[in-house]
Parts: sequence; C-alpha cells; structure tokens
Amino acid sequence: MSQTITAPAGHCIETDHYGIKYLFTGGDFIGRLTRGRTPDTVAAFSVRDNHLPQDYADDQAAADALVTAFSRPVPHAAGEVHRETYRDIEFAITFKPGGCSDADDQGNRNYWADSYSVTYNGRGAPCPKGNLATVIKKVRGWTDTRHADNELLPKLLELVDARQSIEGMPGFDGAPKEGDTAYVWAMGRFRRGLVTKVTQSRATVSYTTASSQGRVFHKADKFDALATA
Repeated sequence: MSQTITAPAGHCIETDHYGIKYLFTGGDFIGRLTRGRTPDTVAAFSVRDNHLPQDYADDQAAADALVTAFSRPVPHAAGEVHRETYRDIEFAITFKPGGCSDADDQGNRNYWADSYSVTYNGRGAPCPKGNLATVIKKVRGWTDTRHADNELLPKLLELVDARQSIEGMPGFDGAPKEGDTAYVWAMGRFRRGLVTKVTQSRATVSYTTASSQGRVFHKADKFDALATA
C-alpha cells in the first residue's frame, strides 16, 4: 500500500495508521483501499457495492473503480422504505446509506456500505442480501415458510422421536419421496420427521422436538444418511 496515488478530480484521500486509504468526494466517504487477496494487488470497498469482487493492479485503478461505483445515485433516502402486511404478518424495511465514522487519533474509521434492515412481526431480523425487491421477496418467503410449518406441525408432533443410533434400521432404496417418514441426524440425535423436499442427491426432513415449543426445523442430508421409520 505504498503506491503513489493521485486523487481523481474533486476527491481527496486520507490514510490511516495502517496505510489504508479512504477516498472522499466533498464530505462524502465513497470507499477505501487495502491490500488485495494476492501480492501486489489492491482490494476496494465501496459504499454502494460493499467489497468489490475483483482486485486491482494498483491504487489508481481501484480508486477509479470506486468513483465509478459512487457515480450511481443512492437507491433511497435514509429511513423506512417499505412496509406491508403479508398473510397477517407485518414487516418493515429500512435503508441506511453507506458511510464512515470520524477518524480516531490514528486515523482509523468504522465504515459500512448501503444496507437494509428488517423488522419482522415486531422484531428485528437478519436482513437478506440483495436490492429492495429481492429483500421483499425473501421476507415474504419467511411468512410462506411459517404458514407451511404451522400446517405441518400437528403431523410432526405425532412423530417426535430422538435416538442416538439408527443402526439396524432400513435405509431408503434410492431417493425418498415427499411425505415419507425418515430419521435425520440433527442437534446431536437422529430425529424423526417428514421428507418435505427432494433434490438429485439430498432430502430435507422437517421435524420438531418435545421441547421446541412448536418450532419446526429442517435438515437436508444425503439419501444414504437417512433411515426409514
């Protein structure tokens, strides 16, 4: 990180105690430069795109990439950008523009990219990655899964069983079918539940436990790791 760099027109560069370079336009932080994943390359963090996927040959190329990324308008003003009630569950999505903190005595800063946060059914929840449309779609998917789990729960309660071993129990001859009863290794035991999804090589078994207070769990495993009940 000892390369000479000329800030693009209208921009300035600040360097911290570790040689990490922060790029600004006016008073706006647009990104930072640090060591790349391979020797003699430079990695870039953009407030628009988070960590850029490629490394660059030098600081100048990385700085130019940050300026290009920052030229796109911020997608939203700060604050709540979406709220809806989907299948009786309310959720809200809030947008926080990227930026950085003031520098400490050694020039170090905290920094972050544009990001969304989700309040789901009155509680904060980990936000899916993606643009606003993608986040909305994935959060609606949580509700779809929740409803599906609630419909499945009475059947799973009848199947609750946990054991240390499935030795001697028959396995599946090839792929199981959706709706089959199966044992899958999960949370330190073989758990009995229902097959709810089958791919080319793995099956997802949905199950609950005696102490989970109605929560439904899902575990995927290879066909030959399952046992029939």
